[in-house]
Amino acid sequence: MPLFFILPLIGLIPLAEIALFIWIGEEIGILPTLILTIGAVVLGAALAWAQGFTTLQATMKSLNRGEVPVEEILSGAVLLVAAFFLMTPGFITAAIGFVLLIKPIRLWLGRMVIRRLIDARARTGKTITLRSYGGGRRGEL
Repeated sequence: MPLFFILPLIGLIPLAEIALFIWIGEEIGILPTLILTIGAVVLGAALAWAQGFTTLQATMKSLNRGEVPVEEILSGAVLLVAAFFLMTPGFITAAIGFVLLIKPIRLWLGRMVIRRLIDARARTGKTITLRSYGGGRRGEL
């Protein structure tokens, strides 16, 4: 995605969060709004930690079987992004973070990023080489 699309989003998200805070605060009150925000951060952090730990265990099992843990690495990378969104106070960022905690969505997003990277490398005529340091096997994507 070109930079001129990303920069306005970075500026618009905080403005949308502030507007949503004001609107929700007017609807349910300041204290419940703060409790919801803090609750979302705490719940999100706990869920991200638990899923991160599960992903780490799956990674270790794959490595012990001599497999390259591609899905686990993709899942872990998207979990890191989800944790960032969940730790950022706000309802929009929390919603994005909670959606990214759903494993099929994480894997789809990770695969999409990898596909775009491979396509970009293919357009330049370069290949991506995976090296397995344990078995000495090589493969190209």
